[in-house]
Amino acid sequence: MPMEKDSFLLDMFRSRDRGFKGFLTVQELHDLYGELRTEMLSPAQVQASVRTACLGDVCVSDEFIACLKEMDRRYVLVQDLQWEFCMLAVEGGGGLVSERQAEFLMRAAHNEAFSSKRWNRWLRKRGPQIGSGISFEEIEVELCNLYGDGLSIEEEEEEEELPEEKVIPTLSRARKLAAVMRPERQKENETITIRPKKSVEEAPPTKKLSRVEKKVSINKEEAKRKDSKKREEELTGIPPVTKPQLEVSAAPSKLQEKDKDKDKPKPPEVPAPSKPKEKDEPKPPEVVPVPLKPKEEPQPAAPSKPEEKGKGKGKSAKEAGDAEAKRAKAKKINAQLDHALTSKKIDDLEPAVKEAEENKKSLGKDLDVNKLEEAKALLKKLVAAKNLDDAVARRKIEELQKAMSDVKSAGLEEKLAKEMAEANQLLTRLKKLEQFRKEVLNLDQRTIAELKSYGKPPQVVHDVMMAVFILLGHPEKEMRKWQTVQTLIGRTGKENLKRRVGSCDPANIGLDAATKAERIIKADDLSSVSEASKGAAVFYVWVDGMIEEVKEHARNKKT
Repeated sequence: MPMEKDSFLLDMFRSRDRGFKGFLTVQELHDLYGELRTEMLSPAQVQASVRTACLGDVCVSDEFIACLKEMDRRYVLVQDLQWEFCMLAVEGGGGLVSERQAEFLMRAAHNEAFSSKRWNRWLRKRGPQIGSGISFEEIEVELCNLYGDGLSIEEEEEEEELPEEKVIPTLSRARKLAAVMRPERQKENETITIRPKKSVEEAPPTKKLSRVEKKVSINKEEAKRKDSKKREEELTGIPPVTKPQLEVSAAPSKLQEKDKDKDKPKPPEVPAPSKPKEKDEPKPPEVVPVPLKPKEEPQPAAPSKPEEKGKGKGKSAKEAGDAEAKRAKAKKINAQLDHALTSKKIDDLEPAVKEAEENKKSLGKDLDVNKLEEAKALLKKLVAAKNLDDAVARRKIEELQKAMSDVKSAGLEEKLAKEMAEANQLLTRLKKLEQFRKEVLNLDQRTIAELKSYGKPPQVVHDVMMAVFILLGHPEKEMRKWQTVQTLIGRTGKENLKRRVGSCDPANIGLDAATKAERIIKADDLSSVSEASKGAAVFYVWVDGMIEEVKEHARNKKT
């Protein structure tokens, strides 16, 4: 299976190498990787992967699989680190973090491998942006880079381009060198400095080296370093300064290369004092290396505790990161509660209260519990008031009774006193109207037949029945003819008079129709109608109640 996978990947390489160049550029690798993953890796990350896994600025077929693995490593790290970055960016706003927060994130990402010297070098490269906020796009490559003991070729070249800095000499080593070397060379060897920066005018035009030329150049540089170290040891009898000594005694001096000459016996390492805390930044102490005795076997260096400190620092960095993320989350939830309490909207309160309740135990004291309780009480009141308003708008007796009961059970009667009073008045009217409707539905067929049988009914009976059908949607002009009214009274099925009255909703009756009906029956009263016809009296009561309800509904709409 691995061979099949490699073969498939190499086929992809060849399909992208459309010009048969034998290599892929950074842009071609970026496009290819976008087809393999659901989310894109930034071009800067792809370029960093090429620098890490390939010898040149392009990727040949032999380096392709290693380059893909490096891009996968960076892809996974970006997904995790971006979330941590966003949690830190919540405090500053604008999607940026401070340099201090960025250093904290860098320490958490690299643990023991974190290098203050390398971090300060990266900050210097920011130029005029030093001190300003840092975006994730600016720092993501450095977060994913692997920290080693030395700088890469590209980083050494970048280091040469930085302004020359005065370096604190390693005093003990400089004095011993001065004591044994020729007097004319004492002044030259008193300090160890970074090679001077070449001026722009003196700098020869740079030529892009091939991979083979780069390897030859590296071997030459390595040979020069070995010869230089050997001459110093022969002259002084002092072993080369170990890395722990340089970390304690040297300020920002040039990074020392590891001695790769395995055939040569390694000199013993001198125990290094524990590294002072970076916060205090004390002056580096003078460390005197111990010279070797002529025929004495090298003594093993005393065990130092940087590893234990590193582990503790990594663990404390993780705990500090968790605490920082916890505080950021609590701050975000508290801000959501503040906004919801200010807006007094259910749509803001519901999600804010829900998230706060879900994280209440994990956030502990960082969560503002008093604010949460205030938001819950406000939400309860607003929901009860909304349900009451909805029930009033729908004008259904059952819904209105339930909404009023919920307000009472929640103990919000006093806070919603005005709304409860209006709902109670509506409920009273609706109950009366329901009673009038039931009385119409309870009329027997003989009473309906009696109304229909009138050849020329009393005027009050004609007025009442004309008002009934106007409310049911018929034009007033047609209802002035008793024969038309008789026909409508005698209809059956869906057009049955009692059935139409039972399903009539005052919300569906226009104010104009109610005004016309009121004008028609204005001269009549219940007693005079009852004397003429008991059936017409029942319809009179229903018409009177419907007219009042339609007018009240129209007034509520205006307010």
